[in-house]
Amino acid sequence: MKNDKNTLVNIDIPDSLDKSLKNLTDQPTAYIGNFISDVFELIFGKFHHKMEIRRIEYQHKVDEFKKNIQQKIEAIPPEKLIEPDFQTVSQAVENAQYCLFSEELQEMFANLIANSINIDYGDKLHPSFSEIIKQMSPLDAKILKEFIAPVGTSLKSIVDLQLKISDEHSSTLVFRDLYISDDISCPPEKSSVSIASLYRLGLITITPF
Repeated sequence: MKNDKNTLVNIDIPDSLDKSLKNLTDQPTAYIGNFISDVFELIFGKFHHKMEIRRIEYQHKVDEFKKNIQQKIEAIPPEKLIEPDFQTVSQAVENAQYCLFSEELQEMFANLIANSINIDYGDKLHPSFSEIIKQMSPLDAKILKEFIAPVGTSLKSIVDLQLKISDEHSSTLVFRDLYISDDISCPPEKSSVSIASLYRLGLITITPF
């Protein structure tokens, strides 16, 4: 077959396809397309922008977490350094990703990782500890920290709050196991939930009088 570069090739385009192609270049159709694109950018652009800001903030927290761990490791005397336990460290880092925006929980994870390579603490730690920290709230961490603080540094007590009805011998329990502290201010129901959570995790015991 002879090819002639000057030969014009005629292709029959179906009317429906020809109309669709024409609509793409029509000004009204182009305007509508641009309008839809602008609406998508207006709605989803804000979302992506917020996600990008959140991503930057999260990366900052990751860098802060790594720096915190490094500082704690550097503070350990060289003669007390031991080989890191991969299971403990890897699970702690993985679980910490959910808690980096809480200074209290981030600090607990950093201590766990640093102590895992310190001979004074290494044998006393367990990989499951990171799972326990992951289940804690920032308020849980604050309350637990106060419980292990030196005695006398602040007022600490756990009480049950009861409402006594006038002229009757009965009372109604309003809140159980409220935590009262000079340094922590929170709604009573939140402190009650935190105490229950710490008790469930086995971190505290409650002995009734």
